[in-house]
This record gives sequence, C-alpha cells and structure tokens, in this order.
Amino acid sequence: MNIKESPSGKIINTLAGYQEFMPNPLLQKFEWNNSLVKRLSRADHILSMLP
Repeated sequence: MNIKESPSGKIINTLAGYQEFMPNPLLQKFEWNNSLVKRLSRADHILSMLP
C-alpha cells in the first residue's frame, strides 16, 4: 500500500523540509471492558517473552 493513500492519516511537510506521517485522531470515546483488558494483558505478556 502506498503510504500517501493511507486511510489512517496523511503525509505533511515539516518546517525543516522533511515529510512526516500524521495519523488521524483516535476516537474520542474509548470503552474498556473485561474482554479487552484480558486480550491486552495477554498480548503484553506474550510481547514480554520476546528476546
């Protein structure tokens, strides 16, 4: 996928002349529930086992 066509954000030019990927804002409301917390905890545990 071409990053310039990403639905997740856009490319902008910085004051220093570089290009930067600017992600779109996240959703304003984020609801935590037990299932999400369990999955995040498991992912964190698995990532901690990587060398």
